[in-house]
Amino acid sequence: MKEHSGNSIAKGLAAGIAVYINQRGMDIPLHSINLDEIQKEKEAYLQACAKSAAEIKEHLGAHSMNKNEMEILSSHLDILADPEIRKNILAKILEEYKNAALAIDEAYGEAIDFFSGMENQMFSQRAADFKDVRNRLLRKILKLESDPFALLGP
Repeated sequence: MKEHSGNSIAKGLAAGIAVYINQRGMDIPLHSINLDEIQKEKEAYLQACAKSAAEIKEHLGAHSMNKNEMEILSSHLDILADPEIRKNILAKILEEYKNAALAIDEAYGEAIDFFSGMENQMFSQRAADFKDVRNRLLRKILKLESDPFALLGP
């Protein structure tokens, strides 16, 4: 038996299949966009949201999972649909002329920092969900697409 250490969601022992997902470095482009690129970047963000939500819903429907796993994925859907995050990202694209990847990274980074700084453990652990959703969207925008669910098998 091999022992792994890291951040846990709950104290105690866990049983199940451990999957290590190597997070490749994502190079976020820092360039501003031109006025004529705004619509393209906005559409790229909205399409990434739609594809991500469809992936999660498909996984929820196609696989049997425990209540905790279902709650995590459902929370990812809620985060994707969060109107404040969406408004923040669209403002960064439409008003600050930031590319979609940079807008996503900054908006989710702000939420992650907010939740990470909370003393309430439940809220501070929400930061991990925001990181997962951010990374999923960035993989779509940066065309680094790989389905993290594929690693879990049938």
